[in-house]
Amino acid sequence: MDWATSTVAMGRVQTLKRDGKSLPVRAGESSSPVPRQPLTQRGKPLAKVLSRMRDDLAHPWTLAELARESNLSIPHFTELCSRQTGMPPLGLLIRLRLQHAMDLLQQGNHNVAEAAAAVGYDDPFYFSRLFRKHMGMPPSACRRGP
Repeated sequence: MDWATSTVAMGRVQTLKRDGKSLPVRAGESSSPVPRQPLTQRGKPLAKVLSRMRDDLAHPWTLAELARESNLSIPHFTELCSRQTGMPPLGLLIRLRLQHAMDLLQQGNHNVAEAAAAVGYDDPFYFSRLFRKHMGMPPSACRRGP
């Protein structure tokens, strides 16, 4: 699996591509939403939780709930997630949600409010601010279609 990067939007956002999927990353942030190191036996609880998060992005996940899903304490789960992915658990959840929302918007079948709701944000204005902050562009810039 090869990684390719390209700089976009006046050098503020990099697009990371892996297996045909792109993931915008702001300069200075970790560019990998997937584990940096191979998931070892110790990383299996994390893989289980990441899978659950991806399967239900609209769920209002809490750190306590994610740690409970992995059968780890909150500090141990946070440390494991940060070490394996380069991001704290809720930061990773936000990144996964925004990437999925971007995919929905690029397909052209969803407006901003629908994409926001699909990934767990009830307020499209909050979603738009968060999207711009993390992705470096407004969600409307990703939308194709009429």
